[in-house]
Formats: sequence, structure tokens, C-alpha cells
Amino acid sequence: MSDNFTIKSALDTVGVVSINPKGRSMYPYIRESDTVVIVRPKRQLKKYDCVLFFGHGNVYILHRLMKMDEKFAYTLGDNNFAFDKPVPKEDVVGVLEGFYRRGKYHAVYDKKISLRVKLGCFKPFKVVRIYFFRLAGRAIGLLGRVKNKLFKKAKKEDKTE
Repeated sequence: MSDNFTIKSALDTVGVVSINPKGRSMYPYIRESDTVVIVRPKRQLKKYDCVLFFGHGNVYILHRLMKMDEKFAYTLGDNNFAFDKPVPKEDVVGVLEGFYRRGKYHAVYDKKISLRVKLGCFKPFKVVRIYFFRLAGRAIGLLGRVKNKLFKKAKKEDKTE
């Protein structure tokens, strides 16, 4: 049985499913180590909701809803610059209710998180944040490679003496 069938059928029958997301498109809000709780939408979806939809490539995608019209939902990952292709409204199967991080549950409608989400979606702040994390990640990787080379040489020199 495929994951696609299982997730949709669980939402249709039980109304809730918990999954571990893959990828970094929703970083730093949702991380790969988190467990997300998805529910069948019980209310009208609104801007900034994280929606689960059946995307291109036969995979489910959890991204932020930025705009919605009569036919389509327009979504964007928190760690992405470009919008996804418009999603037909009927392909949206669930909405994020909360997530577990390090054993603690975080409801997505908590006021602190809502302010953080709105600030994170503010374009100038988002661009700076994304470039900072990407640059910091590259710098940390470079420092790690330099450290490995230095310590490997030091270990080789110790063995030859």
C-alpha cells in the first residue's frame, strides 16, 4: 500500500494523521526531526495555514498557504523563494494542527508562533534569514573540512614520529 493512499485514507476515516516530514523547505518552523500532526480541515483555510496537498511528482507536500481563490491554493515553503505551482483546492487534504519537537507539543495557533510565522513570511526578513542560514551552513561546513584536514595531518605526523 502506498503512503499517498494511507495518508489520504487516514484523514478521510480518522480525521488525523501524524507524520515525520522530509526536507528543509519549511525550516526553521518545521524540521525533519519534528513529528507533525495533520487534521482534515474543519474550517475555512486562511493565509499562513500550513496545508498538506498532493503535489507534483506523486508526493505529499506541507507548505504555507499564502493566497487562495475559487479554484487554486497558492503555497510557498518557509525556506523557499519561489511559489509552488498553483494547487487545485481539491488536492489540499489536510492542515497542520501542531507538531512535536523534543517531546514537547506546539500548537500552531499559539500567539507567539503566529507572530513568528507572520514575521518569517515578511519578504525582506525572509530573504535575510534564508541567506543567513545558507551562508552560516556553508561557513560551518568549510570550518569542519578545514578542521578535519588539520587534525588528520597532525595525527599522521604523530604516527610517523
